[in-house]
Amino acid sequence: MPIKHKIKQGEDISSLAANHGLFPETIWEEPSNAELKEKRSDMNVLYPGDIVFIPDKEPKEEFAETEQRHRFRKKGVPSKLRFRLMDGNQSRAHIAYTIIVDDVSTSGVTDSEGKLELSVTATAKRAVIFVENEKPVDISLGELDPIDTITGAKARLFNLGYNVGKIDDKIRPNFKYALRLFQKKYNLKETEELNKETQEKLNEIYRF
Repeated sequence: MPIKHKIKQGEDISSLAANHGLFPETIWEEPSNAELKEKRSDMNVLYPGDIVFIPDKEPKEEFAETEQRHRFRKKGVPSKLRFRLMDGNQSRAHIAYTIIVDDVSTSGVTDSEGKLELSVTATAKRAVIFVENEKPVDISLGELDPIDTITGAKARLFNLGYNVGKIDDKIRPNFKYALRLFQKKYNLKETEELNKETQEKLNEIYRF
């Protein structure tokens, strides 16, 4: 029988799957999670208080000859961490970087659009990005709220370079002005509201 779990800040389906020895899809496709799937389009962007049903693990049998040694390899499902480095509206192409994720260091160069991607463990919680001689950027992983929440929209706009003020669930003038600037830039109706059209465009741009 599936276990009922209330999401806490920083949790997502991938981290729950890793902690319970399951594949993310096994949890996400659990019939009891149908309502959550309809509400949240991304299984790795959940909101504190969301309810997830975690199914039981199903045993799997493997046949092997006795009195011999056998090696079994545990399958892992790494998560993808993606960033795009920007300077204002300009992509920072071919820039050398180093990222430390939970004490594991990876170095590389951004592509022609300033993008970079690396595999990380599903339970990774912190990344630090170093670019040339600039101040390092410290990022908490797994804590981005859904696009239809005020905190989720503020965090995305902030990461895209907009001044949204304090990232909380309050609608203040800075946030409304940031929404208007974003709507104007992408030829949306300038309502200063987090309507569906704005959510969809913000999600599209943020996910590049």
